Amino acid sequence: MTRHTTRIAVAALATFAASLAPAAMAQAKPQTCKPRHSTTLSSDSYARVYGKNGNAYVCVKANGRTTLLQGATPGNDVFALGGKYVAYSSGPQDSIVTVMHIPNRHVNPYWYPFDTNMHVEGIVVKSDGAAAWAATSPSDGSTLVEGTDRSNHPPD
Repeated sequence: MTRHTTRIAVAALATFAASLAPAAMAQAKPQTCKPRHSTTLSSDSYARVYGKNGNAYVCVKANGRTTLLQGATPGNDVFALGGKYVAYSSGPQDSIVTVMHIPNRHVNPYWYPFDTNMHVEGIVVKSDGAAAWAATSPSDGSTLVEGTDRSNHPPD
């Protein structure tokens, strides 16, 4: 092989390798919102809440940014997604309700968390962060629905 032929072959090989790199990188990209051995707890088009190793996490699907949901456990607590908000129960008897704005991880300290003294059975959260939950009393089994209104007032 002459020097000229060798240079052409090396250039062709480099061009071929460069064309394969993006495809290889796309195939190697991990699915960060679906780690191995995780369980989906809630999911929508913006985020996924999953449980793994006894902890609960929320993950933004577009960029894979994952946040531990403090105090929440996958087996006992309830979770909901709405817009860019996640709501979940945690704490003693799964009675603390927390709503977090996912992009900045902000929990409004005026509303949340607080102890409802009841077991939270279900939660809904709207795209503006307003939330409601159904809870039962461990002492007498009574059920009530509490929530926040859209005027940024404390729970009603």
